[in-house]
Formats: sequence, structure tokens, C-alpha cells
Amino acid sequence: MANYAFPGNVRELRALAYDAMSQHRSKMLSMEVFRRVMNQDIPATEPDPDASTILFNPDQPLPTLQEAGELLIAAAMERAQGNQSLASRLLGISQPALSKRLNKKQL
Repeated sequence: MANYAFPGNVRELRALAYDAMSQHRSKMLSMEVFRRVMNQDIPATEPDPDASTILFNPDQPLPTLQEAGELLIAAAMERAQGNQSLASRLLGISQPALSKRLNKKQL
């Protein structure tokens, strides 16, 4: 890990740690998640501004902020295997805030 450039700085390291915690299956945290990311040939420099990735189909309307938020919550809950505390950390919000959003969605 000391040789990896971490182009996203501390935020990337934190996200990797949360992702590793959400995927581990045993009592011991595996380095597999870190190895998978570090073995990719990610450049240590800024990405090329001309090489943009299309996130949404230009022929369809953009999702609303509400819809995007619901998609993020669903993805975080899936990664956290239903653990609201871990999912809230993945999203960068408090566990009560996540719980409130989940309860609001169920109504």
C-alpha cells in the first residue's frame, strides 16, 4: 500500500477501507479489496479531461435528486448487507439520518 499513489488522497483510502469492511466475510479483514484496486493501472496524475465517462444515457431524462438519493441508499445498503451503521458511513451521513430516509421511503 505504501507504493500506491492514492490519486483520491485520504478520501480514496477511507473509501477503500469502508469497501473492504463491507465485503469481508470473516473475522479477519482481507487485503483482497485493496490489492484489486492497486493492481489496476490507475494513473497517479489527473485524469484526461477529454476522456469523459457518460454516466447517464443522453437520450433519457436525468433522474431527480430524490431518485438519485434512493439509488445511492439502495446501493449502500446492498454493499453493507443491510447494516445501517456501515451503509451510513459509506454514504457519509449519520445512522439516524439513514434510518429516517429508509423509514420515509417505506411509508
